[in-house]
Amino acid sequence: MALARKGKDNALIQRYRGVNLAVLALGIGLGAAWGSPPVMQVDEKPFFPIGWFTSTAPSSQELANQHLRRMRNHGMNCALACYSVSSSSNSIIYMGRYLEGGAVNGMKIMLENKRCAVRALPACPLSMIDEEVDALKDYPALLGWYLIDEPEFQGAGTTPEVLPLRYRQVKERDTVGHPIFVVHAAYAPNLLWAEEYLRAGTYCDVLMTDTYPVLGNVP
Repeated sequence: MALARKGKDNALIQRYRGVNLAVLALGIGLGAAWGSPPVMQVDEKPFFPIGWFTSTAPSSQELANQHLRRMRNHGMNCALACYSVSSSSNSIIYMGRYLEGGAVNGMKIMLENKRCAVRALPACPLSMIDEEVDALKDYPALLGWYLIDEPEFQGAGTTPEVLPLRYRQVKERDTVGHPIFVVHAAYAPNLLWAEEYLRAGTYCDVLMTDTYPVLGNVP
């Protein structure tokens, strides 16, 4: 295992037996800069989100309530509404149902920003991000915004140079001040993003990694 700094603002990340050390590098870099990491708080109390992501688009409020109640009964305190929920033309309606259901079940909800707009695809103007933020930012159950999933694989619209623009767009629109999350792929086939992890604060407030603890298709 090796981790070496090169220069003031860069890091050389190496891998040992398939272990990606980017998150370790981030912790070292931020620890040196901040002294100690910040702690997420909800209602002025520490909050550690534990939950599942969901791509189920609820056709009714009751279905959203049931879906979240099942999660809550399994010990979850948070849910991420993403994929087909955020990509739908009815995304604001579906996300609103999850936020209402979160309030009923004592859960916090993280919402994925309109992915096609974050990726700057032709059919999705940036105003779609503003519309969702305006419509949903005042719900009490909203934990924060999920800006992008695995930007390593999302194309030119989600590079380290572009993501800070989308981050600032959401921040300026959300006058409540919810945090912004980004997840990176710990299994990325290359380390082109590794050095960028050290300046993740330019495009997110909370950096996550999706190393899955349970293998798929394994009995």
